[in-house]
Amino acid sequence: MASHVTVGKWQVTPSYPLVVDLDSDIDSQTEDEEISDNSIDARSCQGHFGYAEVGIMSIPYIFRQSEKYCSVRIFESKVLSFFFNCLHQNICLTGPIVTSWSLTKAEARLFNEINVEHCNGEYGNDLFTQEDLIVHISDAIAFYQYLNNSYNLLRTSRATEKCGFVELNLESVVPYVWRNKTRVVPLFYFEGKVDLKCHADRLVGWDLAYMKCCCIIQGIRECFFSGDLLVLPLDIVMSLFPEGTQIKPFSLNQVERFLLRMPTCEEESITEYLPFVWHAQVDDEIDGEPI
Repeated sequence: MASHVTVGKWQVTPSYPLVVDLDSDIDSQTEDEEISDNSIDARSCQGHFGYAEVGIMSIPYIFRQSEKYCSVRIFESKVLSFFFNCLHQNICLTGPIVTSWSLTKAEARLFNEINVEHCNGEYGNDLFTQEDLIVHISDAIAFYQYLNNSYNLLRTSRATEKCGFVELNLESVVPYVWRNKTRVVPLFYFEGKVDLKCHADRLVGWDLAYMKCCCIIQGIRECFFSGDLLVLPLDIVMSLFPEGTQIKPFSLNQVERFLLRMPTCEEESITEYLPFVWHAQVDDEIDGEPI
């Protein structure tokens, strides 16, 4: 049976010289050790891995059965570090908790082999151990897409393919998120004006993160979007408003108060806050050894 814990800090592992004898690692498997094709790390025992394109970076991944997983440490340092330094921490930590797993001995050994023998130590001098975490590659890419979207929204001040703002009657600015090819807007903007609750439903997952990002940028009080966030299609809102109600795209640079300060990369990084984003799933038994 698996238990769950939320990781508050990464555990610090000792720093080792880059040039190591992987064959002498005490965690290495002996030649006589049988590898079960059904074991979770069977393909890592066989040395199988690949690379995934994330933005402009190539990130190594390993297999658990047919599923692909990447190292949290590598993903943070090579893909996400730019956003951690340039985006406000509230935006970076708004996304849903991502489930992660500890490495097995064979998986840690394979990541060390990738780093030393295939990547010339690109991922640092610290050995990968069972204290390191991996996440599903699809979850990692979704996290990258969210941060990249948030960065582009602020950098260009224009709507992205995921979210943006509209202006109603030249007086109200409302954030929206694209969901199932439809723009949806928060219900709390229109409560008390017309009865729209029958058309509303709950926003979840990364769609919710995109909406919260817009609310943070706009300066909306957190109490309005900290819990369940009900949304409804913008088309329904417009159909119930008086005829002649005007709607047009709103650019962030039209009003200075909508611009969220973006620290430069020379300023303090928020990387220290990141561990609260990942949710570690810890098996009661790893490689036959109780935790």
